[in-house]
Amino acid sequence: MIGVFIEDFNQVQSLIDKVQVLSEEVYGDVTLCRATVGNSCDDFILISPGYGKVNMGIGAGLAIGKYNVDKFIGVGNCGSVSASGLIIGEIAISEKSLEYDVDFAPIGYPVPLIAGLGQAVYFADEGLIELAKTVCTDLSYTGSSANYGTADKFMASDKQSMETFKTFDVQCFDNECGCIGQVAYMNKIPYVYVKGVSNYGDNDSSQMYYKYRDMANDRACNVVLGMLKKLTCKCDTVCKSLCGSVDNVSAKCDKAGCNIDVSDYQEMNNSEIMDLLSIVKTVRLGVAENQQPYIVPMCFIGKSRCGDLIFNLYSKSFGHKMNCIRANQKVALEFDAKSTGCYFSVLASGVAKIDDTRISSECNDNMVTIKVKISTITGRKYYPCRETF
Repeated sequence: MIGVFIEDFNQVQSLIDKVQVLSEEVYGDVTLCRATVGNSCDDFILISPGYGKVNMGIGAGLAIGKYNVDKFIGVGNCGSVSASGLIIGEIAISEKSLEYDVDFAPIGYPVPLIAGLGQAVYFADEGLIELAKTVCTDLSYTGSSANYGTADKFMASDKQSMETFKTFDVQCFDNECGCIGQVAYMNKIPYVYVKGVSNYGDNDSSQMYYKYRDMANDRACNVVLGMLKKLTCKCDTVCKSLCGSVDNVSAKCDKAGCNIDVSDYQEMNNSEIMDLLSIVKTVRLGVAENQQPYIVPMCFIGKSRCGDLIFNLYSKSFGHKMNCIRANQKVALEFDAKSTGCYFSVLASGVAKIDDTRISSECNDNMVTIKVKISTITGRKYYPCRETF
């Protein structure tokens, strides 16, 4: 699971607005939110411990211990050294990081090596770096690899900025990248930081920070959102695999440049149907009462038991659909997905049984399970005219 580190939720509102927050836990000053970027995507964890290296270290430990986070991505804004060439609005993608305020030299450790630690510079993951650069290109942003210098301070001095640049080859400054790099190194976890440059670390840095902070944060959020979609969303990969080749479709469309008829489709086999169901998170449940159909979207979990295909749907114990099921246990289910080049539709029918055992939930203690045993299930993949995409 991916952990996304942010110092302050208010500064990454553009990211929060574009994801679905599923749950929230607070441990002291650390907030951990489980979230997703879409119905067919894996969850990730938003980690907001506040400012400073100690807070970030605590947040990282909680994320690893409670959610088994195995990738770190940091997002926000940073300052840069003007001489480094990183300009305001550019995306600084961490290549390596260090903590330049560490000094154990009096007892024999070279600056900035922490006493007893194997190395002082923490290298970001090459795959995550390249992914960040790819998303920057997709968004028409300038994204560059950068060496991050971390300290519990706000760099606001021409002299100190240049000294740090010359001594450690640090190109940008922040308060947590080096700390998260250290945690990643100690736990063998790949990491990368993606931040927008909001200011230079010079005597005018505070004025520039407030002027360009929101713009820098928004750009970084857009990049990280794009990365999360590529890292967590399985739908497009599975759908492209299922779509296969359309070269064997014989009917032709009469529109210029199109070789596929709108009505063309292929039947899906059982293996393809199960692959599709593994990425779809929403089902449309069809019920009927007094010959009047009623359809409602629901979340589900599908499983096979003793050769039977059973779907568990979760609902409150009351309401119109529950009344319909109690009156008529015969139901229908519909699942669908879309990819570039084809649509997928799976239809199933079966018998529903309400399990009145209450499900423990923080939001509602009145949840029950609708168990649907499938009697028939079929699927089709459609190849519409290319002009419809």
